[in-house]
Amino acid sequence: MLPPVVVAKFGHPLLDVPATWQLFALAANSVVRVDLAAGSVTTTRMTPLDSSGSVSLIVGPDRALVRPLDPVPGWVVLDDQPAQAAPAALNHGPVVPGPDPAHVWVQVGDGENSVMDLVSLDGAGTGTTVPVPGGGASVASDYSGGLLFTSTGGVYDARPSGSKRVTTGTLLAAGPTKWLVVECDDADRCQTILIDRSRGTRKTMGDANYTTVAGQVSPDGTTAALVGYGSTGVPTLELLNLGTGTDRSVPIALNGNSDLAHGIAWSPDSRYLFAAGQAGTIYVVDGKSAAVHSLPITPLPQLSEVVLRAPGAVLG
Repeated sequence: MLPPVVVAKFGHPLLDVPATWQLFALAANSVVRVDLAAGSVTTTRMTPLDSSGSVSLIVGPDRALVRPLDPVPGWVVLDDQPAQAAPAALNHGPVVPGPDPAHVWVQVGDGENSVMDLVSLDGAGTGTTVPVPGGGASVASDYSGGLLFTSTGGVYDARPSGSKRVTTGTLLAAGPTKWLVVECDDADRCQTILIDRSRGTRKTMGDANYTTVAGQVSPDGTTAALVGYGSTGVPTLELLNLGTGTDRSVPIALNGNSDLAHGIAWSPDSRYLFAAGQAGTIYVVDGKSAAVHSLPITPLPQLSEVVLRAPGAVLG
């Protein structure tokens, strides 16, 4: 029987990055932590979750939280320790990264009485809540510690201080400084619009790209990583230059069984984009040139989500 925690040491750096950068990835029944500068991989095995739905991976300063969308128990993986049951306060339903790495938003209650409760990763409440809009709104991270609600009226950015509508259309990609959305006029002419989050200014980027299903804007606001499905049904990745409007196709095979919105993760300096590929491959994409290579750490299990633990990393 394999031990619950297995460490593989490669004896050399896997990528020339600061020692504080650690890449986490989620597999079916394990969490993988890659120490990029130290050149080691730690795999922590978990008992299968009592859920067949989507699962979120959230990384804190000293642990990872594996949280199914269903209101069933999840797992906490403290660094270098066996997986343990998540605190009861984190087992209600959807969980979204909070305003700092040590806190998360947890949906509590049903219907009109539902709220997002800010809770520490050890399960302690803070007394801070954000109401969930009615009408069956879905919730996601806004990539800067707040919440995105999607309902019949559009997409809303919400915080304890209040909420504002991002768009009446569809959100393609979010980042700390920019939104990329699709909006259509009364004649059903649809265009991609870039919105500056702090100034509220809008820039038309061109006709809408209907193949894109999810994306992330780089921390510096210059590039959008867009994931979609090509004509063959295989997940594709493109890097859209938000200054020029030009895009580059990235020649990699993404994991089609992953949560495409979280199968990619930007580095805090926007230099690298990490992506979960097929057959347990982790790709490293240059954020400017779109050059790509894979981390030399095979074999790994099939991976879905990737999250980077690093000072200044995007909360999403």
